[in-house]
Amino acid sequence: MKIVKVHGGLGNQMFQYAFARSLGKATGDEIFIDASAFGDDPAHNGFELDVLFAMALPLAEARDVDRLSTKPRGALGRFRRKYFTKSTHFIDRKFGWQPEVYDMPGDRYFEGYWQSEKYFEGIAGDLRAEFAFKPPLSDRNRRLLESVRRPVASVHVRRGDYLAHPNLDICTPDYYRRAAESMRAAGAASFLVFSDDLEYCRNALELGPTPATFVDWNRGALSWQDMAMMSACDHHVVANSSFSWWGAWLDSSPEKRVVAPTVWNRREIEDRDHYYSYRFGDVVPESWERIPI
Repeated sequence: MKIVKVHGGLGNQMFQYAFARSLGKATGDEIFIDASAFGDDPAHNGFELDVLFAMALPLAEARDVDRLSTKPRGALGRFRRKYFTKSTHFIDRKFGWQPEVYDMPGDRYFEGYWQSEKYFEGIAGDLRAEFAFKPPLSDRNRRLLESVRRPVASVHVRRGDYLAHPNLDICTPDYYRRAAESMRAAGAASFLVFSDDLEYCRNALELGPTPATFVDWNRGALSWQDMAMMSACDHHVVANSSFSWWGAWLDSSPEKRVVAPTVWNRREIEDRDHYYSYRFGDVVPESWERIPI
C-alpha cells in the first residue's frame, strides 16, 4: 500500500494525484490518496479533484493514514513530523525529480509537491484523459472560446497570496511584454488574460497591438474554468504557478508554444532553509521557453 498526501490548491492537487498515478504504474502497489489535510486547512477552494475529475484512485482510510504518517497537529506534532518522522512517512525535501521514490519497499506515506513532468510523462495520455473536466464550461466561456480570433494565447498573472509570500516573486510587466512578443512570433492573433487581479492587469500589462480579452468572471468555486479555458488555447504564457502550468500542459497540441519564467521560486537563488533543499529546475518542461521574470 502507498498513500500520497493531497493538499494545497487545484494545481498542487493535480501534481500530487499525477505522482500517485505514476507510483501505481511503476510499482503495481495499491495506491490511495489522503485528503484529510483539508479538514484543518481548506486552502483556496478545498479538495476539488473528486468534484472536477473522474478520479481513478480511492481515498485512504483514516486508520491507514494514522499508521503510516506522522501527523503535524499542534506545535509538538509539527516538530515530530519534521524531526522524528516515522520510517514509513517520506517527506519530499528536494522538490525536484527523485526516481528513487519508486524503489521504496513496503507500505509508505508520501508527502510532497512532485512538480515535475518527469514523474508522469510515461502516462501523459492517461492523465490528460483523467483530467478532463466533468462539469461543463459556462455558456459565456464557451461562446468566448468559439468566437475568439485564433491562434489565441492564454496569459496568466498570479498575484493575490503571492504578494506577501517570501519565496514567490510576481512576474513583472516586462516579463509579460517579452512573452507577448514571443507569442506574436508564434502567430498568436489574440490573448485571453486570466488573473486573480484583473484590474492590475488592465493597467500594467503591455501586450502590444494584439487584442486581449480579460476574463474576469470565473471566481470562487468556478475558478477551475480559467484552467479549462487556458487548456483550450493554442499557446500559453504561464506565471510561476501550478495553476497555469496545468492550463498549458493539458493542451496536448505539439504545435503549442509555452513561455514560463526563468525563476520559479526564490529558493532557486536564495537557499535559506537547511531542512528543505528545494531545487526547481525540473518544474518547467524542456520544450517550454523560459524568459526572465
